[in-house]
Amino acid sequence: ALGGAAATYPRVVERLRSTSDSTTRTEQERPAGVTAGVGGPRRPLGGLPGPTDVLTAGGRHTCAISQTSRGYCWGANERGQLGDGGPLSGRRTPVAVAAALDFTAIASGFAHTCALTRLGDVYCWGANSRGQLGDATTVRRNAPVRVAGSGEFTVLSAGAAHTCAASVDGAVRCWGANDQGQLGDGTRAGRVIPTVVRLDAPVTRIAAGGQHTCAVTTGGSLYCWGANTDGQLGTGAVGPGSPTPQRVAVGDTVAAVAAGLSHTCALTVAGRVSCWGRDDSGQLGDDGRASRSRPVWVQLGPGRRATAVATGAAHTCALEASGGLWCWGRNTRGAVGDGSETSRATPHLVRLPAPATAIAAGTAHTCASTVANATLCWGDNLDGQLGDGT
Repeated sequence: ALGGAAATYPRVVERLRSTSDSTTRTEQERPAGVTAGVGGPRRPLGGLPGPTDVLTAGGRHTCAISQTSRGYCWGANERGQLGDGGPLSGRRTPVAVAAALDFTAIASGFAHTCALTRLGDVYCWGANSRGQLGDATTVRRNAPVRVAGSGEFTVLSAGAAHTCAASVDGAVRCWGANDQGQLGDGTRAGRVIPTVVRLDAPVTRIAAGGQHTCAVTTGGSLYCWGANTDGQLGTGAVGPGSPTPQRVAVGDTVAAVAAGLSHTCALTVAGRVSCWGRDDSGQLGDDGRASRSRPVWVQLGPGRRATAVATGAAHTCALEASGGLWCWGRNTRGAVGDGSETSRATPHLVRLPAPATAIAAGTAHTCASTVANATLCWGDNLDGQLGDGT
């Protein structure tokens, strides 16, 4: 458990500065409005120079891609996970990643970070004791290093100590820790360079969790592999898990997936959210505390359609088409953002000053970008992962 004071209300991240002139990329719908809820921003301290719809929250750090295609990170840095090439000390406000690279996607593990460039290469930095940086070493890095053999990747995700990416043809490769089979190559041997995951269809989305991984194929099918101690694979069984992909019967065509520490959630093309796995803090959102080995539906409310889902260690958030943001699960550090530190077993609406366009969930903190060109964060802030200078 992490200690220190928490911010239970959304707090605005300090302004990011860059000299590049690229444009923002987003797949989110532009929302029209949001209904009132509980909670609210505590101390507005600035905003981003334009909308930032590419966010990621790791163990105790946070990263974003600005509208200028530059990477920025803040928070804990004891393993170099901020990637600025400087001392291994934390940062309370965003710092630029030390590389003149145009990023299109970014993903944070517990203490490592990886980003995808416009050319399809993957660069990683931070902790590397399990080979999660994919550079054929186990040497920690405080600045980006190129993943061995990378090129033409389009999708990227980072787990606790492993990383996965899908290429333009839908092929999946993973690297890093593999003691639970989370690399999906049929073994439990760790890899310091990418290893191939064999699936029966091209992959469009991928999510790496604590010790498991899931992927969505072109037909909207979902497959998961790795640890299954809490039913996080969603196959109906609980046990040692699987080092090869297993089909998950969600009950609808899947559009996206998110993997937490020991739970998983899927977003369907109809805008519904389904979750399974560990539920000790209500992270499945079904108004219970019993773990589930098969998907259960989350009720956001009549007529509400989700467009994105994010999972932290033990909390979950969903973004709806109107820009409303709903969160549930462990709230002891305020990660649910409802103004309390009481865990929630059902979705609660987070009160934001403007409709949200993107979300990210870390171990015990959450961040969202809004149409007002601001990125707001809330929850645990012991290492400055909220980015507001405190």
